Amino acid sequence: EALRWLAMTDLAEGRREEALRHAQRYLDLHYARPEAAEVERLVIDQLIEGGRLRDGRERLATLVKRLWATAAPADFYRLASLSLELKDYNEALGSTHEGLGRARRAGDTPAVLSGLYHTMIIHNLAGRPDRAVEHWWNLKDLSPFYVTPAEAVYWNTIEEKFYRDNQIPPERRGPAAFRPSRILAVH
Repeated sequence: EALRWLAMTDLAEGRREEALRHAQRYLDLHYARPEAAEVERLVIDQLIEGGRLRDGRERLATLVKRLWATAAPADFYRLASLSLELKDYNEALGSTHEGLGRARRAGDTPAVLSGLYHTMIIHNLAGRPDRAVEHWWNLKDLSPFYVTPAEAVYWNTIEEKFYRDNQIPPERRGPAAFRPSRILAVH
């Protein structure tokens, strides 16, 4: 417990490297304790804040695997966000998919909305506007006011651009008349 206390104290006083050393020593000695996950998250946060995104992502992935049975959707979304920053879209999509599945099974509507939003962003960045638009429809269907007005304008613009680029007539637009994942986009 002294090492854990030292890590927290060092962190509170701005001594990041010392905090990381004490936290790692604590984890080496007390890996199986329930408090170890809290200390591991502290290490992950410090790695990320220190600009070591890849190390932070790898440690978070290891922690999520260790806590697999109890890992929350937010853990997977954070993992996806780190993967996005590292431009690893497939890894980000896999993490988001797992988090979204867990959120749906738990009936956790806020986590489902967050998962849909993450999925839209990933597909958009990966150049799959059809999938981004489909998830945008799902998000709007669940909660039309989940995004800010500025974000709604952005995603509606993405949707309109998709229609124009693929020459989709107005009568085939919208989720009731069209499912973009069922056709190939024309480029």
